[in-house]
Amino acid sequence: MNWSVLLDEAAVAALLSADDAHFAKPVCDGLAVFLQGLPESRQAAILAQQAAMNPTATVAERLGSLAQHCPVLQKIGQVLARDQRLSPELRQQLRQLESLAPTVPLSTIQTILQQEFGSLDQLGITLTPPALAEASVAVVVPFTKQSDPKPLQGVFKILKPGIEGILEHELGLLESVGAHLDERCDELRIPHLDYQEAFQQVRDKFAEEVRLEEEQRKLAAARVFYAGESRVHIPALFDCCSSRVTAMERIWGDKVTDHQFTDQVDKYRLAELI
Repeated sequence: MNWSVLLDEAAVAALLSADDAHFAKPVCDGLAVFLQGLPESRQAAILAQQAAMNPTATVAERLGSLAQHCPVLQKIGQVLARDQRLSPELRQQLRQLESLAPTVPLSTIQTILQQEFGSLDQLGITLTPPALAEASVAVVVPFTKQSDPKPLQGVFKILKPGIEGILEHELGLLESVGAHLDERCDELRIPHLDYQEAFQQVRDKFAEEVRLEEEQRKLAAARVFYAGESRVHIPALFDCCSSRVTAMERIWGDKVTDHQFTDQVDKYRLAELI
């Protein structure tokens, strides 16, 4: 499928600042290389979803929707959502990638948990859907666990089915994008950098996303490290953890970014704590 003819360079340029508009061509070129490397079935699904969108949908909306289909693009989109050089409309669309509406069926979640731990009933665990969030590689669903004097509230972070293979393939495509850019620096008017090496480093960081056992180790270490800091609460891990599932204490509250501080001192204290 020839994605090069479907990507509108001028429309992408309009989403960039005037100083960065010339990067629209390498962005479109790289995106075309990435998309053309996907399996035909996934390319067809992306095209079908784009065709189903309202004809008046903006380019920003279409790019945001596109990113939802590819874990690597979704993660990159989350990073770009904080880039002030992009248009406010595009950043707003990309911010939505941080927490998507869950798409993994509850029956699939139940099957995964049963495969990992056996009967949840015997463990005293009851799922309390719906899922709280869905990220690029995992879905988060709350549960309760029988305990005295009252049930414990927890969440399961569960890797999506088949995500390891999907991520491995997409990360390989990301390196192909880097090689493509390295070969065309002059043509695309971009700095002569080792883009393939840069994307290899990105690949290594992405790979950590599915290493839940390492995440569990870091959580346990952080809980010990911050045990004496009353202003920081690290969720406790439950016993039912595996290489595909992290079970942890549920923490209630608001996002740090949602707080509207009026006192400058409080802002400084929070920044220092973080």
